[in-house]
Amino acid sequence: MKERALSAETMDGVIDRLADALRDELSAIQLPPPVARTPEWLRAACAALREAPGQVALLRALLASAGDAGARAALFVVKQDRIEGWEGAGFDEVDFHGVGLSPDDAALAALLVEQRPIALGGETGLPAPDFGQGPRSPAVLIPIQVHGRLVAVIYADPAEHGAAIDTAALEVMGEVGGLAIERLALARWSQRPGEGAAAEAPPRAPDAAPPTLSQPVGSIPAAALPAAASGPLTGPEPGPGAVSPEVQDARRFARLLMEEICLYHADKVDEGRSQGDLLSRLSDQVERARQMYEQRVPPEVRALGDFFDEALVRVLAAGETNALGRVDRAAF
Repeated sequence: MKERALSAETMDGVIDRLADALRDELSAIQLPPPVARTPEWLRAACAALREAPGQVALLRALLASAGDAGARAALFVVKQDRIEGWEGAGFDEVDFHGVGLSPDDAALAALLVEQRPIALGGETGLPAPDFGQGPRSPAVLIPIQVHGRLVAVIYADPAEHGAAIDTAALEVMGEVGGLAIERLALARWSQRPGEGAAAEAPPRAPDAAPPTLSQPVGSIPAAALPAAASGPLTGPEPGPGAVSPEVQDARRFARLLMEEICLYHADKVDEGRSQGDLLSRLSDQVERARQMYEQRVPPEVRALGDFFDEALVRVLAAGETNALGRVDRAAF
């Protein structure tokens, strides 16, 4: 049978009919709307961080949400020249109070210099800490920064041996946590009576290079300290008005000392308020704070008012005088 070649005109007609058929088929296809890829739990975790009423609640929300990323986590806060354990989640019977991260550790050194999350274990050559339960891999150290300054570190590793963790989600929560702490600090400054932007701006991180192993990592800036605990107050704190700047400074310093106790000893503070024995339960911490207050505030300013005791009631006891308990003042 002899083959017959199709003319160019016929070929063009066939191609046109096929194109029309394909166009009709494609136009009939309806694609589903795009689906958000952000996990719902991550959105909820970020919302909890943004809406936290204070820094203690914020940090606890950060630890609680780590489990949704498949991780157990521990939070360490920067205190003067050390990084000290605050609380953990997912660890069996590990008390992180008093547990520290060594400045000599290579992973921590990398975090302090590079100011970014540092992977541990595996091929990184950076071993994960033990915490008495054996290290797990992969693990990560995540910095939390406020005003460009390191204020806390999150350690995270798998909740179960051999499992994976969502390190990207943990990094997002660390970033949101730092921004939320900064927001809380700015809100506190803007709400203080008579202390608007013209009076005094929030402290800023110094324009210095990140700390190295031979340098102290720096104390938590005042703006990063937790807001006063919720609860009824004894009345509005006196505004500056005719009060001298020295008195304002004394009040502010006493308040920051109490807020630092609230941050680093949150469990004892909660228990002391409920049991009405704050001063006996936190006697060592209060005594150290009083010594710092007396070293910083001149005697002639201290003679103008009991500003330290005022902060004890307003901040440590959340306005409830009875929560302090009955303690021999001579002990302090």
